[in-house]
Amino acid sequence: MYLIKLNEKLYLTLLLITRFNTNFFNTNDIAILANKYYKELVRAKKFKKDYKYLEDTNFGGLRGNLSTILTLRGLVKRGSRIIATYSLGNDFRLKNAIQKGEVILGKDFTVKTNSSGLKDLLEKVDQQHSLREAQAHVKQWLNRNKSIPIKRDNDFPKDAVFKTENNKFLFRILFNNFLKGGIFEYHLLSYWEGNKIKRKNMHIFFAVPIKKNPFGELFFIKVEDLFLHEPLFLEFNNVTKECKDKNGNTYKVYSLENAIEEFSDQYGNEVARLAYSWKELKEKFCEQETELEVRKENESNSFINLFLDWSKKFRINGKDVIDVVQIGSSGPDIELIFSGGTKQKVELEHTWSSYFNHGHQNNNAFKNVWIFAEEPWDASKVFQLFKSQKVLNGDRVPDVFLCIDNGIRKVYQAKWEKEKFLELPVVFK
Repeated sequence: MYLIKLNEKLYLTLLLITRFNTNFFNTNDIAILANKYYKELVRAKKFKKDYKYLEDTNFGGLRGNLSTILTLRGLVKRGSRIIATYSLGNDFRLKNAIQKGEVILGKDFTVKTNSSGLKDLLEKVDQQHSLREAQAHVKQWLNRNKSIPIKRDNDFPKDAVFKTENNKFLFRILFNNFLKGGIFEYHLLSYWEGNKIKRKNMHIFFAVPIKKNPFGELFFIKVEDLFLHEPLFLEFNNVTKECKDKNGNTYKVYSLENAIEEFSDQYGNEVARLAYSWKELKEKFCEQETELEVRKENESNSFINLFLDWSKKFRINGKDVIDVVQIGSSGPDIELIFSGGTKQKVELEHTWSSYFNHGHQNNNAFKNVWIFAEEPWDASKVFQLFKSQKVLNGDRVPDVFLCIDNGIRKVYQAKWEKEKFLELPVVFK
């Protein structure tokens, strides 16, 4: 077994993945979920007693703190908007491993796994975060290296924009990912978005780490070369010192000395900058349509959290439940295992109407099933919704309802002829 110690922000993100079976789309998503469920890990800043990340406008404080956790995957459509989409690590392998129980979260910000591959993946994600975090503090880096002839431009307080003494403007792009073969991936999302390059003629630079120095080497690229292909990602081969985009287009890299001498100043490329449109470029970058709801909790985790309160043993109507087991995807979601050996299938839904929206009333796999929904209990609404379907579809429509009624966990059995619900006794251990 491998034991890995993680930083608090990464541990918080893994907690959310464990609980909600979701692929995070941006730091707003994480901030909202963390605020709702893990307030104890969302700490106040030490030097601002009246400030908490959670209370910051649009979750900015927490978002900023979490922004170095995620890997940019691209742009997608959410409803009518185009947004950035991220994952934890290169893909969703880590999320899948957590859902399968191949990675277990322990105490004191530790995780455990029996897989050497997952151990390596976790350590890689931690390294990615550490490098992003270190390179994010470029202001401190400049303060420690006053001989470097660039300084922050205060006209762009929220962006890493720098200028030289001869008015060459330079934008620091962000490290995104470690790729195979000693290749570092960087993304230009912050560079392209908005109207920054309309305001100033900006070139870019990126830092390649050397050993423990996150700013080991600096490489610069002309804006004129960027306008030719408008890349979202750049890949830098640290062995050959070649820089390419995803389509194989190459970009010449320069030293800081060359950039100061050869690059165009803040007034250059007026025609290209006036023609530039972030709206049009977003459409170009956008790869796929996504569902509006990207943070829906996994029904099984929601049931374990809301109804069982993370305990799989309880008593219902005098019978002891000794285990809760997830079963096949073609039928109901879980099975309650009773102490006497009998079993009861339960379908889990977000809303009561979802049972019929999914067509379960027409599927014989759902005969005599029970149902749980995280939607708050409303007896008259549920009775009206299920009564008509009961007449049409018989035992394919549930009679027993597990629910949250005014914040209390309850179980009701429908008495259709009497048009009422009978409460069944339930005791949680």
